[in-house]
Amino acid sequence: MIVARQKRKENIVEYLIYMWQIEDLIRAHRFDIERIRRTLIDAYEQPEEIRQEIARWYEELIEMMRSEGIMESGHIQLNKNVVIALTDLHLRLLKDPQETVYGALYYHAPAHNSIACEVGRN
Repeated sequence: MIVARQKRKENIVEYLIYMWQIEDLIRAHRFDIERIRRTLIDAYEQPEEIRQEIARWYEELIEMMRSEGIMESGHIQLNKNVVIALTDLHLRLLKDPQETVYGALYYHAPAHNSIACEVGRN
């Protein structure tokens, strides 16, 4: 939660990758908040009230993943919304006549950024 908050402010792509890793960590811990507390949250050198806040954050993510039916794979809608916003920005930049450098860089990138295209499909 602390890292996610900081990454979201500083670099939205790093935030998104971090959140995908958190989703995978939750799956690896079988959605068990007590396991998450023991192996992840207790490792934070933070006051107890901050660790409790981190635990609530994990609990909320667990609930989102369960309610959205992505316990085995996929991403929570919150993360999908970030991808949608980034895709929208990308498309606006491509269409903006004042952003010629962006368009040139994109169209000269190998395979038109096939990795980014794959990410957008999930």
